[in-house]
Amino acid sequence: LDAISEMESKSYPPDEKATYDKLKYRIENAQDFFLVGTIDGQVMSFVCGTLTTASTLTDESMDTHEANGHHLCIHSVVVDANQRRKGIALQMLKQYLARLTEGARAVTQVSLIAKEYVKDLYLKAGFTLVGPSAVIHGQDPWLDFTLQLR
Repeated sequence: LDAISEMESKSYPPDEKATYDKLKYRIENAQDFFLVGTIDGQVMSFVCGTLTTASTLTDESMDTHEANGHHLCIHSVVVDANQRRKGIALQMLKQYLARLTEGARAVTQVSLIAKEYVKDLYLKAGFTLVGPSAVIHGQDPWLDFTLQLR
């Protein structure tokens, strides 16, 4: 958890990063939706999300995990600064999304918010750009992305 929290802090501005406690909550309550990538035993990347019963990603859905939800909200896609621009984020996202369709998982939709400068990553992963997000999180505007699974 310490390595994950440190990577989150280095990857997002202070007013946007998930706190240590929020990451701990996500690991404890939504571990099925927390994927960690390692190289030689060192954490190098992670993707995490939580379920919601809401039909869209909202400020509230960023803070809770509703285990009976069918809509997954991805909160963080993080790659260690020294490992960026190597395709790891796209590889992690594809692996993460593939896991959602395995077995009897009931996830039908995946949503996330992202900045303009990473838009192409999410489009390459199969997401559709919905448009400007109503979610206020930090100072900069966000874009809404969604992916229908079933």
